[in-house]
Amino acid sequence: PNFKVNEFFNWLRYIWKEAWEMGPTVSADEQTCSMQGKSQYKTRCGKYKRIGDGLQTDAIADDGYTYDFYFRNEPVAKKWISLG
Repeated sequence: PNFKVNEFFNWLRYIWKEAWEMGPTVSADEQTCSMQGKSQYKTRCGKYKRIGDGLQTDAIADDGYTYDFYFRNEPVAKKWISLG
């Protein structure tokens, strides 16, 4: 689904892991990447959220730094499906 920028996202996932040493506590949460335009993957984030609408990601973060992220519209890797 993100074929135009998938290479860039893969590079970010790689380089961010190389640039940060994780602390003893991390958090897993959702993030919204604001987006203008039309897309079937765009998610409404509620009328009271300041960010508005955009693409949803599940992210692993440490002290405000995004360590890794996965867009919810990406297919799940087969290795994770096999693990249940």
